[in-house]
Amino acid sequence: MHPSDPKAIEAYAEFSYALKVNGRSFVVYQHSYEGNGLHAAKEQLLQAVAANNTGANSKVQEANKIATGTDATPGASADVAVDAFPCFPKGYVHAETGISNTRDGGKVPSMEECSALFRRHVVRKHQPCGSNSCGFNGVFQPDISAVPMVPVYAFSFYYDRLKPYIKDEVIRVQDVLDIASQVCRSMKSVRELLEQNDTKKNKGSLKPEMECFELSYLFTLLRYGFGFPLEQKLHIAKKINGFETAWALGASLVSLEGQYA
Repeated sequence: MHPSDPKAIEAYAEFSYALKVNGRSFVVYQHSYEGNGLHAAKEQLLQAVAANNTGANSKVQEANKIATGTDATPGASADVAVDAFPCFPKGYVHAETGISNTRDGGKVPSMEECSALFRRHVVRKHQPCGSNSCGFNGVFQPDISAVPMVPVYAFSFYYDRLKPYIKDEVIRVQDVLDIASQVCRSMKSVRELLEQNDTKKNKGSLKPEMECFELSYLFTLLRYGFGFPLEQKLHIAKKINGFETAWALGASLVSLEGQYA
């Protein structure tokens, strides 16, 4: 993120990075968001739901108290039954935690309900950060509305999960919402999904039974975590100028700085 006013981050040295590209100087906002990757976020939510049903995890309960202040997440209940998890397809049982969507035969998964759970337990927007400009989970972040509407690039699991549903590489946050909502409400039962997957001999890393769960998180993180407006354009990419992107963001920035200085 490159705030139009560099002073927005100059008091937060740990969140800023200075570089030169094509002779121009930039000070950009940076944060690793470790623990908020796709798999870690799903695990975090499952653990929180399990803990809420057993009362065994005081840290999770305390985090929930913070997240349920006067601006509590709309539509999110304090507890979700372990057999009525709205992010899973009908009939699915998570082997590690026992959390499932099996009550009364299971129900159609809901992006809205799944997103609300993520907002309550994982993407906690209302947690204080010691500044009047906070991102989520108590981390400082410059106000998105003060940043010029410039292209935003989304890689890795954004590309993997969204690419099957888009024709162009440029979409909006609204499109992510629409895709996630449609996938969840049209999702087949877990038995049908597994039979379909077996027929296709799909050996990829993407699991069809996790699709609603994962797409709901992508939207939640974009909209309620980072705070992007629905009209924000996203470039869903795997390569830049023919080079495949990777996690080594810091090394990439240093490389760019050296190449174009």
